[in-house]
Amino acid sequence: MNKIINILFALPETIQEIGITYYITLADNRQTIFCSFIGPPYPAWIGTKRFELQSVLARNKYERLFDSNVSHNIHTDLFIDQVYRDIMAAENLKVQH
Repeated sequence: MNKIINILFALPETIQEIGITYYITLADNRQTIFCSFIGPPYPAWIGTKRFELQSVLARNKYERLFDSNVSHNIHTDLFIDQVYRDIMAAENLKVQH
């Protein structure tokens, strides 16, 4: 079931509220969060309409896995990090720091 979350994200000259739909799967100890933007319009700077976030569950905490093959601009990378933190907090899931 898709859930909705609104992400407040600060760009250099503005703060935007961006709507995301997401759902979470867990297979063995690997969690995947599937995210899509609510739109159109989509934020022009983001460069994608959907993305996935992956984590591994170890000792009751999630550790995010990064995909080094994906190239984004700095704003997109920071936004995706914010989405991960906000979703994990909304779901009351503990994150390995």
